[in-house]
Formats: sequence, structure tokens, C-alpha cells
Amino acid sequence: MFDLKKIFKKIKSMQTEVITNSNGTAVKYSDGSMICYKEVWTQGNNEYETINLPEKFIDNKYQVCLTNNYNNSKSLIWTVGTKTTSSFRAYPLFASTSATPTMYSSANCIVIGRWK
Repeated sequence: MFDLKKIFKKIKSMQTEVITNSNGTAVKYSDGSMICYKEVWTQGNNEYETINLPEKFIDNKYQVCLTNNYNNSKSLIWTVGTKTTSSFRAYPLFASTSATPTMYSSANCIVIGRWK
């Protein structure tokens, strides 16, 4: 079992650098971990969106989580494709045939990996 109190205490004690730019926000931790977050928009008829990250990761082994943001996104499922150190492709897939493929949709995006 994880001891959450110890984990949060360690996180609070780490030095951090926060970087915000047009590609979102990155929180860099002194142990080499980095968490990036941003809001992602897509028009449903696009095959994919290239999502640029606010800071580069050391490699492309980071993890991506995309969650729908608004009601018009409820029939949308996101999947991740090609990843580089500074961007990845987000593929919006409609889960319902009644969804309108031209509507704009939004997702919250969290990316976790290493910067050093």
C-alpha cells in the first residue's frame, strides 16, 4: 500500500520550476519528473490534432491522459498516436453515430514524464 502522506510530503519538499507558455503549463520537479497540462480543442472532422507541449521531455515514454471537457464532447473518445519529445497526436474518435462530426470539442490534457 502507498502511504499518501509520505508521498505528498516528498512532493512538497521538492524544488519546482513552473513554466507557462502558449502550449500550456509545465511543472518541473528537481528529481527529473515533469507534469504538463493544457486544454485541447479539436474540430470533430479532423483526423488528428498535433498537441505541442510547453516543455520538452527527455524521451517519448511519457504518459498522456485526455478527458472530455464539455457536454458536446460526451460522444468523443480520445486516443494518442505518434509521440515526440515535444508533441503528440491526439485522435478524436466518435463513440456514437448520432454525434455531429463537425462540432468543436475540448479535453483536459495531463502529460507525465521526465525532463532529465
